[in-house]
Amino acid sequence: MAAGNGRAAVDKAADPEAETRLLRALQENPDDRASRVQLLELYFEARREEDFLREAKVYRNSLQGNLDTTDWQQIRSIGLTLFPGSPVFGELPARAEPKRRLGEDSRARPHFEALAEAYALLREDPRFLNELDHELLFVADRPTPLLHARRLSAHLGGAQIYIKREDLAPPGSHLQISVVGQALLAHRLKKKTLVTGTVYGQRGVVMAQEAARLGMKATIYMDPQIMAREPANVFRMWLCGAEVQGVDPSRLRGGDVREAALHEWLRDPAQTMLVMGLDWGPAPYPTMAREFSAVIGRECRRQALGQVRRSPDLLVARGGNNADAIGFFQPFIADDKVRLACVSGGKALPGPQASADETAADEAGMSEQQRRLSDAILEGTEYLSVTREHAWLRASGRVEYHGMGAEAAKSAIGLMSRLEGMIPPIDTAHMLAWAFDEARRLKPQETVVVAMCERADKDILKIGRSMGVPL
Repeated sequence: MAAGNGRAAVDKAADPEAETRLLRALQENPDDRASRVQLLELYFEARREEDFLREAKVYRNSLQGNLDTTDWQQIRSIGLTLFPGSPVFGELPARAEPKRRLGEDSRARPHFEALAEAYALLREDPRFLNELDHELLFVADRPTPLLHARRLSAHLGGAQIYIKREDLAPPGSHLQISVVGQALLAHRLKKKTLVTGTVYGQRGVVMAQEAARLGMKATIYMDPQIMAREPANVFRMWLCGAEVQGVDPSRLRGGDVREAALHEWLRDPAQTMLVMGLDWGPAPYPTMAREFSAVIGRECRRQALGQVRRSPDLLVARGGNNADAIGFFQPFIADDKVRLACVSGGKALPGPQASADETAADEAGMSEQQRRLSDAILEGTEYLSVTREHAWLRASGRVEYHGMGAEAAKSAIGLMSRLEGMIPPIDTAHMLAWAFDEARRLKPQETVVVAMCERADKDILKIGRSMGVPL
């Protein structure tokens, strides 16, 4: 496995804040395995090999021989990269029953391959691309504007900041782009039914709406308990004609909605299309998500050339398991004059982050869902909590990965709200805080473009409480 770029490692080593916080947490509670894993990630990022080895030994001893855990296998994978043949990482009990991964069903593999072949042909078809552009224009409010944040730029006193206003698109614009693209692909392949599994219902709503527009059937699987908590989304799906089914945990291990959708698809793959999430799943789904969502970056490139007359100097997107960063960066990958940076809350790894003192978000349960997702799909990938597309960008060194703390994020929310009238959600605020710091160091003739993805609606009360407002 290739390490992250040198710049990220230097930044991490030079900033002891995260290390101090984690060491303090472990001093108070030596059995805090989550903090130990984060500390191991930090030492790996900084290439502090001796510290990594020391903490890995402590973590292994805390497992008391139970080495068949997801976290230890990931740590072991990294450890063998740093210390080939080390006895600390060299032993791993064999699984009595290997964990089956999504898409490993022998019945599914040829259908994934057939879909990949069909997509390889259609992605070069100008009629299909025109149809996709037309659908995104009228369904997803594309293109979104690129706004020059004049007051914010003047206040910071450095580079000129431009904001790609993805928050003006329908909620979850990058998700909608991916789902619309998959639905159109299914329609061109003369499929009759779209099927998906959705956690909180957002993907299900988008798919149900698109299926109605295309005259297709829609089958959507959800956890029955979440269905009860999200009646509005369930009603939206039903109103668009979708069949919404609760997953019976007794039939599938853990009631996994993705597995339920996979089985439904395999009943009639000739007439059915499996719609997946953003940048996860077997090929060709990660490629489709990247290429569909690249419309964000293509728009930004055209708009920047129109307003600034050249490419931006720095593009910044939020981290995490999402495709907006991947789509935002894609058209700029080949332009080595453009710096690309992905920023998460708290730590530099762009995987799930759910720490109460690092973010004001209540993501309890979601982090475990994402951890299970990463474990299920990252075949052969040795990064912790990172989707495959992010892993490639990270390994190539083309994209920088950074983290920012909660106080900086709150400050960024205040600046953006007061100076530009935009209230960013929490995960975007961490990215903005880092971008603002970088902008201050750049020259006034240089440009920084940030992707303002999603609205603050879902976070507004949490933001207020984190700022001491009695809400």
